[in-house]
Amino acid sequence: MKKPIHLYILVTLSVIQSLLRGYSAFFAKYDEESARQMFQNLNVTGLDETIFDYLKESFLFQTNIINKGLVVVLLFAVIATIVLLFLKRNEQASYTYLGYLFGTLVFSTYAFISSKGVAQVYTDAVMRQGVESQAMLGYIFEVVLFSIYFGITIFFHLRKPKEKPNTAVNSTDISFKKAQSKDYDYELTNSHVPSY
Repeated sequence: MKKPIHLYILVTLSVIQSLLRGYSAFFAKYDEESARQMFQNLNVTGLDETIFDYLKESFLFQTNIINKGLVVVLLFAVIATIVLLFLKRNEQASYTYLGYLFGTLVFSTYAFISSKGVAQVYTDAVMRQGVESQAMLGYIFEVVLFSIYFGITIFFHLRKPKEKPNTAVNSTDISFKKAQSKDYDYELTNSHVPSY
């Protein structure tokens, strides 16, 4: 059976993405002083103070319980795909990976919808629209990425050759046939044929 190289590549990329998501959800820390220092280092002047409220709200969203739950589910789906690939159950691995991909679509949709709420922190309409447009572009990118991964997985899944049953005679079949032949010969030899 041919190895699904495409699946190995896609799963490797998905593992990296899942680890980054996990870090953002469980280990990221918000430090306002560091953020202010960063803007100072970049020589940003006339900075709207609302941006720090936005950064804090974004952090709180990234680390909320729903995000953490989705991240864990996606991580388990990737791990399950890897295990199935090691067990050479490639068809089941493909189905599991497709489930993972749909999970990422749910995750991205949830993040996009929630970003509209987070953007309400800005009182300035122009800033709010800018943040919402950025979120929309990010969501479109995620959907395109999903479509590419999904398309590649389905393409290779549908074009894989159907497994034919093995009709080759093996040693067990030969031994069984020999045993049957011996039993039949024994029955013929020891059968009592009445004489008339």
